[in-house]
Formats: sequence, C-alpha cells, structure tokens
Amino acid sequence: MITVKNNMFFLHGKDMSYIIKKDDSGYLYHLYYGQRLEERDYQIPQNPLRGFSAADINDPNRASIPSNDIGWLPKDEDGKSLDEAPQEYPTYGRYDLRTPAVEIEYENGNRITDLRYDHHEILRGKPSLTGLPGAYAKQDEAQTLNITLVDKVVCIQVVLSYTVYDKHNVICRSVQIQNQGTEKIILRRAFSANVDFVGGARDSISFPGGWARERHTNRQRIHHGIQEFSCARGGSGHQMNPFVIVCDVDANEYHGNCYGFSLVYSGNHSTIIEQDQYNVTRIQMGIHPATFAWEVEPQHTFQTPECILAFSQHGLTALSQSYHDFFRDNFLPGYWANRDRPILLNSWEACYYDYNEEKLLDIAANAKALGIEMLVMDDGWFGKRNNDHSSLGDWNVNTERLPGGLEQLAAKVTSLGLAFGLWMEPEMISPDSNLYRSHPDWAIHVPERTPAITRWQYVLDITKPEVQEYVIESVARILSVPGISYIKWDMNRHITDMPDSGYNHRYTLGLYRILDELTRRFPKTLFESCSGGGGRMDPGIMYYMPQTWISDDSDAIERLYIQEGTSYAYPLQCMTAHVSAVPNHQTGRITPLTTRGNVAQFGIFGYELDIASLTENENAELQMQIGTAKKLRTLIRTGDFYRLVSPYMGNDCVWQVMSKDKRELVLLFVRVLATPNPNTTIIKFRNLLSDKNYCDVNSGKKYGGDELMYMGLNIEVGAHDYFSILIHLKIGEL
Repeated sequence: MITVKNNMFFLHGKDMSYIIKKDDSGYLYHLYYGQRLEERDYQIPQNPLRGFSAADINDPNRASIPSNDIGWLPKDEDGKSLDEAPQEYPTYGRYDLRTPAVEIEYENGNRITDLRYDHHEILRGKPSLTGLPGAYAKQDEAQTLNITLVDKVVCIQVVLSYTVYDKHNVICRSVQIQNQGTEKIILRRAFSANVDFVGGARDSISFPGGWARERHTNRQRIHHGIQEFSCARGGSGHQMNPFVIVCDVDANEYHGNCYGFSLVYSGNHSTIIEQDQYNVTRIQMGIHPATFAWEVEPQHTFQTPECILAFSQHGLTALSQSYHDFFRDNFLPGYWANRDRPILLNSWEACYYDYNEEKLLDIAANAKALGIEMLVMDDGWFGKRNNDHSSLGDWNVNTERLPGGLEQLAAKVTSLGLAFGLWMEPEMISPDSNLYRSHPDWAIHVPERTPAITRWQYVLDITKPEVQEYVIESVARILSVPGISYIKWDMNRHITDMPDSGYNHRYTLGLYRILDELTRRFPKTLFESCSGGGGRMDPGIMYYMPQTWISDDSDAIERLYIQEGTSYAYPLQCMTAHVSAVPNHQTGRITPLTTRGNVAQFGIFGYELDIASLTENENAELQMQIGTAKKLRTLIRTGDFYRLVSPYMGNDCVWQVMSKDKRELVLLFVRVLATPNPNTTIIKFRNLLSDKNYCDVNSGKKYGGDELMYMGLNIEVGAHDYFSILIHLKIGEL
C-alpha cells in the first residue's frame, strides 16, 4: 500500500514500511526503512549546519553562512546542509560531497546536477521495464510509486520508481533518467537504488568467491570510508555476487534487522557502502560506474536495472525466505516456475568428448532403468569439437560422431521414455570455426589490437543486431528438433577487449533480447544457465532461465559452503546440485555416495557420472536416491529453508526444509571430519507445530513437535569423515 500525506510518502509491504519526505525546497529525504510504522508526521533528522558543510544561501529554508578565519560556520542553529542528510537519490557536487547515486556530464564538461521534486503518480500493479528483466505483479497485489525529480537548469528529469507488494516485504526499485534538453549528456553513474541510514553500527554480508568456490559468505563491520563489492569482468561473476545484506551487528539467523539488496542484472555491477564522518551509512547498488558511460541524446531516456530490496526484523532466515517466496511468486518464468524439474544425467563427467550415439544410448538405457528422467548431451556434438580448441559458433551436428543427427538421437532417447537436452555455448566463437573464418569481425575486439583469448575462444559481439539474429536462429533451429526440451546455456570466459565504456551494458541488453525472443518462442523449454558453473547466478539471468548450474565444483563438502551462501538470496529450486564420481574431479576428495546424494537433494537433483562404471551396490544406492528425490522435490521447491548449523561456523552443517503448512520436513546433517570418541550430538529443529506428532518416513519412529524443537534429536554420528544423514518427517500415520 502507498499513501501520500503531509509531504510524506508511505510505502507499506507485508510487515515493513519505507518512508520518504519532501522538504519545502523540493529535496527528498529518506526517513525510515524497517518494521511497519503508523502514518504520522515524522520529522527529517536535523543537526546544526557544521563547519565545512555547504548550503544554499539563496534558499529561504537555509541560513546564510558567513566566512571567518575558522572556516565555514553556521549563522544560527537553524541552518542545514545536505552533506550529512539521509537522502533518497543524491546527486553530485553541490551540497552533498559523499558518493552520488547519479552523475551526469554535460557538453561543457560540468557534472553538477541538483534534483528537486516535481510531481508523483501512484499506479496499480507494476509496469515492465523496457529491454530489461524485472519482477511482475497483478494489479491487485502491488502498487507502484513514481516520483519525478527535475533539474530545470540542465533540463534533466529523473523518475524514481518503487513497487511494493501486499504479501511480501519487498520493494522493487529502478530509475529512469530523461534528457529533456537540446544537447546530449553522458551518464557517468546511474545507480538503481540508494538508501541512507542515520547512526548505528551495522555489518555487511557479501558473497565473494572464484571459479569452483562461488558465493562463500563474508561478514564484516561497516566502517568509516567506502567499501565496494563489485565485479567488472563482463558478467555478474564468480568473484562477487550482485547481492549484499546490511544488518544489525547482533543480527543472526533468527534475530535482528536485516536488509537485502539484489540487483536484477547480468553485467558489471557494484554495491557501494559508505559511512561518513557523522556515521550516516549510504548503500548504493547498480551498474558498475568504473566501466560505464552512456550517451543520452536529447529527448531520450536511460533505464537502470531493477534492484530488489527486502527487509526482515527477525534475522537472516526470514530475509532469505522473503526472497525465496518473492522469486517463486513474482519473478521466475512462467511454465517452470511452479513445476518440479526432471532428474537428469549430464554426460560431461561420464565421458567428456569421448562418446558416440551408441555410447549415449547405452547411458540412456541404464539411466532409465535407475529412474532418471532426462539425458543431457554435453559438449562435443557439433562442428569438429573433439576438444575445447574449435567449433564454437558452428552449431551443426558432428555427423562423424552422430551419423543420424540430432533428430535420430533425440527420437531414440525419447523412445526410451527419457527427455533429452543439449549443452550449448551460444555467446562464444572459436578462432578455429567456420563462423570466425566467415565473420572475424563478429568477435569482440578493439581495432588494431589482437583480442585476448581464453579457453581457445572469443566472445561474440552480441551488441550487433545481425549477431543477435544469428544466435537466435541457431538456437531456435536446434530447439525445433522434436524431442529436445532442455538447453544448458554456458558462458565459459570473461569479456575482455570491450571497445568503450558503454559496451558491457549494450552486451547485456543484447543478451536479454536474445533470451527474451527464445523463451517466448519456446516457452516450455527448460533453460539452465551456466557460466563456468556459477559465474552468472543472478536474478537477471534467472528471469529467463529458472535454474543455474551453481558451480563446476560438485564435491559434496565444498557444495555445503556454495549452496548455503547461494541460499541467502536464491531459492533451492534455482540451484542444480548433482551427484558426481569420486575422487571428485575438482577437489580430489573421496566422499561417501550417501553424502553426495544427501547434499544434492537440497537443490535440483541430478547426476554427473558414468553409471556404467558403478557397482551393483552403488546402483542400488542410486535407485534409493532417485526415489527419495522424487518424494522430496516438491517440498524442496516450495518449502521454507532454514540454516540450522552453518558449515562456516564449525565441523557440522544442518539444513532444514519445511512445508508451508509445517506438516512435512526434511533435515540434512553433515559432519565434515570425524572426531574420536565424539560427544553426544543433539539437533534442534525449527518452527514445527509443537502440538503435533511427526513420523520418520524411513524408520517409522514418532516424535513430538515440541520434543524435536526443545529437547532435540540425538544424532548417532558415524565414525568416518564426511558422515551425513537425511531425516524425512511427516505429521500423522504413514
């Protein structure tokens, strides 16, 4: 609900409020963001004008400021400055010398902008963003506030957009910057959201990593100065996810105020946290300003990506659950948003490039016998692709490997009762390819420089419409083959040699245009995102592809850290988690098959191994895992996730997923390293129905809900490394 009274804007979500106030000069102040408040006449935080703080001497609401030999001092206690004020969308270079949210360069080289309130409107529902992904809403479940600010001197109009939902503690924010003058402008900085918090100590939680160890959690105290969490490698990146949490210093999983900032964007991004000399903390999120410049012609508009803010007064678990529910209800693409995903076997770690039709059909038959539902043929099916040195861009079947083509293979696989899918890397081009020999100019490059190469490949310049059309038609031709119902869309390198500062944003818009067209043409195709694993796990890509291969590291122990870090923002139904062979191909670790299966249940379950090499006992174990996955996948997709014990805090990891009605739950316990003569291990469940009895689906044992929460359950830990147990409970008789 949105209301406006006494120059104040009240934005109310399910249990939260966000309050903005306009002063008589037309400046917008951020008054409050947190637990829901009543609508009163709240005052702007005021302090006396301080030395060295600039103010407008021509503004009747501002005191005149005399000069003396001490410095700039206020005439009286009524003088105020924006230099420490909590602002809604700060500009550059006049009364506020902190980091601006927007910075515009004019043709004379000046960068001063002074935005004042002009008008506002309240809309039902949520308008879509032009050329960019964003959340959606029915008219009766959300309202959107657009506040228009203007600088009449330079003819700039800025529209701040806020959407609030009745059933979610979420605000979707974006900004339009309109050039209403007669000369072009250059945007040097255009953040999607800015929030200023007055006073108080806070922590930030970010999610850094690298290839094969994505989204580890990093918590630190916000200190004076500037902290930046960013990636400028061409995509959202393995190195820093476009998601940050700001929270009370004593906040934990179940206590304290927590604020989430999630950017719906798949390109270079930045989150800046600045604490000034008066302990005002400014949080900004948007396109990375260091790699961004955008010309806006007269009478044209620039649209920023969307930033999804979420709030919890009950700690980190509630914050995560808010994001999970929102992404499920108002973000994920249509057909697969509310459907269980197939259990698939990917051929990559089973055979890499060494396969033919006969071998794949043998894998498919064995997979079907175990209960697997889809076979995915990974790299090597096209061009002359016998290794990673060639053929990207040549999306024609390798007839030496598959003489009957995709049509014959797909028909044979589907005749076995399996779905069939393919791996592709459509944004790439190999120097050794027919496409490159025909169109070398289609690779991203800077004139007169040899482009950097990674993994023997370049990146296609999808800012060009003709390249976009080539990618669209190449993928569409593949998806037109009967029986192909899944694409794993990979991107296996950073983007280098970008020709100008606006290039990465144009590239990202080109990618979205491609994905929008393909998902419209093939609405029932299941697209899975991959970028060397989790290098593009972000809401922008998730808008088109409802699941992501979150890491090339399939080691069950490393996945505890990766999957837990990912869970702070992203629902389990968006994370593919597969059982792979041992020794693990990334870490060399040898973990029990049971533990590999148990960890993989907490995501979209599947396999990355050669099932023909398994023993009879291992095949029996796989059948049990697959049966369990089919029982649990609706619960995993729809339930509430709890991080009961974090692997970051010690030797154990405990996760719980519980249905919305609290009648069914599954718990995972993992002990990483064995300890001799171990202590008794008690696990306490969370948020059960205390007056109900829960029955263990496997053992038949019964427990009271109050017993499991307050007394806890004794876990008999095995005397070996990497021990795990999965406990599936339901209310009532089984």
